[in-house]
Amino acid sequence: MEGVDLTSVTCPWCQEKLRLDPLNVLTLNTSEEVKAKLLAGEYDNFPCPTCGRDIPYSNPILCHDILNHILIYYFPNPPPEDMRETIQSVLRRIIRKASLQGIPSPPDDDWKVRIAFGRDELKAAFTGQMDEE
Repeated sequence: MEGVDLTSVTCPWCQEKLRLDPLNVLTLNTSEEVKAKLLAGEYDNFPCPTCGRDIPYSNPILCHDILNHILIYYFPNPPPEDMRETIQSVLRRIIRKASLQGIPSPPDDDWKVRIAFGRDELKAAFTGQMDEE
């Protein structure tokens, strides 16, 4: 498909090589069902079309809750501990650079910006039990 950023994934169970259109952005105000599915982990894995077993979703998902002004960079299957600080640093630079270029960035708009590694941190981000990035 032209114009679509496809991701290559190999099923860890049957070794089938797949190309898929990753879920990159999730708007949480479209329905309560979307947020409930997110918090229940339904976006953390996807079924292999060949063997049917779950494949961990490794790409981060940008979740935004427009009504509550929350922006979360969610990593459903967290990277190793030693990579987390680098990821946090890169995301902070991206937000800062966007702001310097005149692109409205969430912190300037009274938004809460979070990085959540795994579902427990995601839940904490929504309940306000996580420090701001």
